[in-house]
Amino acid sequence: MPPADQVLPHIERLYSLSECRTPLICCTENGDPFKSVEALAKTVGSTVWKIGTDTPKNEQNALDYLEVGLSNGDWLYLVQCEKASQTVLRSIGRELYTISPDPKNCPKRENFRLWLVLEKMIDMDDDINPVFPKVLTQNALFGWTDGLTSPSGVVQTKSAADPIVLEEQEKKRAARSARGKDPNDESDEEEGAFSPSKKVTGMWFHRSVDFYQTDSENVVTKAVDIFEAIEKGDIDKVVDICGKNVIDVNKINKGGLTPLFWAIMCDNIAIMRVLLDNGADPCQRRENGMPPIFMPIEDVNILQLLLDYGADVDARFEAKSLMDHPDTSTQVREYIKEHLS
Repeated sequence: MPPADQVLPHIERLYSLSECRTPLICCTENGDPFKSVEALAKTVGSTVWKIGTDTPKNEQNALDYLEVGLSNGDWLYLVQCEKASQTVLRSIGRELYTISPDPKNCPKRENFRLWLVLEKMIDMDDDINPVFPKVLTQNALFGWTDGLTSPSGVVQTKSAADPIVLEEQEKKRAARSARGKDPNDESDEEEGAFSPSKKVTGMWFHRSVDFYQTDSENVVTKAVDIFEAIEKGDIDKVVDICGKNVIDVNKINKGGLTPLFWAIMCDNIAIMRVLLDNGADPCQRRENGMPPIFMPIEDVNILQLLLDYGADVDARFEAKSLMDHPDTSTQVREYIKEHLS
């Protein structure tokens, strides 16, 4: 672990709670995070690439180094993110959300971290002029100094966590209560956060590895193929795989997402239609109870396609309707008001 005077506490805590597909958002008004990030990167032998996002050329550099980091475990530290285009930020968010473990070709991928640095703290609930698109913030962690958000200095997005993680968190809260402690005080987990025996990667990474290792080889091969084809936008490949009837598109998943959810995440309407024509269920929920229409949809044509194939616009998630849910985009709300009310 790096010396305490080299690492800002809220930056250290952000890192300790993250894994390689977690965007880490912080700001310079709380103190320059760069030296802290560099010190933490050294603990896993990674280099930090500091890149601006204020020009198209720099944005392309950011995308290029994102690909490098996901291959060799280097860290990407993006500054001036207020000036970044939504298109590039959406590409970054989608890339992180759809990465999969590749221990053979990219054994250091789990060391990767993405830091998004702002000049000032922002209102993460601003749906009118958001700095970051939903596809990026849905798995992000936000870190400001103590007193600006919470005693821990870290606040997470409102999106529901993985059910397994939620269950584990509830067990820890119950254990703290039994010891007479504040159930929300996580200070007992800080010690040893950087010890070699404690992995900092999330459970998703290891569950995905298990998925590829435990199913029958033929099904796994086709499952991997269809997810790769969706990511690449290869509709002919998706049509070919679906036509062979080797896999059930409602039963395979990658990172907890079925192919339909994956196509929604990739904003690919044509592939969504192929999957729906081949039996994909527009009402099938994720393990956390989320229906497809509650994904971070910004293109209303995606919503309409799901509805055309039988999705329920009145479905509820986290006890809220699509209109009332805090993660629903402004575009979707306006579309519902105008066309579906």
